Amino acid sequence: MSNKYVWAGVSSAAALIATAVTVGVVRRSRREPPPISATVPRVEDLRTVTDGADPDSAAS
Repeated sequence: MSNKYVWAGVSSAAALIATAVTVGVVRRSRREPPPISATVPRVEDLRTVTDGADPDSAAS
C-alpha cells in the first residue's frame, strides 16, 4: 500500500471526525429546551411582561 493512500485515508477519517464534532456542537448550541407545558409561559416571557415591555417585541 502506497504512502499516499495511507495519508488519504487518515485525512478522510480526520475530516469525518471533525465534521461530526462540528455538527454535534452546532446542534447542541441551537437546541432550546422544550416548554414544560403548552399553557404555561416560559420564565423569560414572564419577565418581559412584568418589566412592562410588549411580550411580542422581546428579542429572541
